[in-house]
Amino acid sequence: MPELPEVETVRRRLQPVMEGARFRRVILRRDGLRRPFPHNFAGRLERRTVRALSRRGKFLLAELSSGETLVMHLGMSGSMRVGRDDGTKEGGDPADRHDHVVFRMSSGASVTFNDPRRFGVMDLVPRGQLSQYPALEAMGPEPLGPGAAPDPEPEPARERAAEAGAVSERGLDFHQSRFPAESEAAGRGLRAGRLASFDSF
Repeated sequence: MPELPEVETVRRRLQPVMEGARFRRVILRRDGLRRPFPHNFAGRLERRTVRALSRRGKFLLAELSSGETLVMHLGMSGSMRVGRDDGTKEGGDPADRHDHVVFRMSSGASVTFNDPRRFGVMDLVPRGQLSQYPALEAMGPEPLGPGAAPDPEPEPARERAAEAGAVSERGLDFHQSRFPAESEAAGRGLRAGRLASFDSF
């Protein structure tokens, strides 16, 4: 399954050919992927402009001029191939049996979604409902986004560590005050042990 950095790499590769471009033609070579395509999927994409191409987790999000967002997930084996649209009926590159979706863009590019295992997802969601989309609403902060890096040591942990240090110091002071001779002897023994260990090198 493509990991998050790979999905971000895909987004950056698609951005120059999709963002600001229209879907001139959408070719579907099957009825769906992991689940069926939305009703009139190709018709709701064609002639629409991609205003922005972003990413949320492992989902690619294409904001459309229609007010909908094209939600795409590569699944376990999916990939996006960018080629030149040669103007043929079936799209740019020769068809592979696992090429399930072809976007022919006004930028002159052909974007082909290839998915041998068909675990990918393509869906259309009204922009105002995107935050309630089941796969997105439970996500936490973006790992690479602003404010996502947690405090390396939360305040309660620092307080507990400080308290533990204070308790240890108090315990040591208490021991030395109750058993000064023993503490002094232990100190001499520790220093002697250190000197002996140096002599052994």
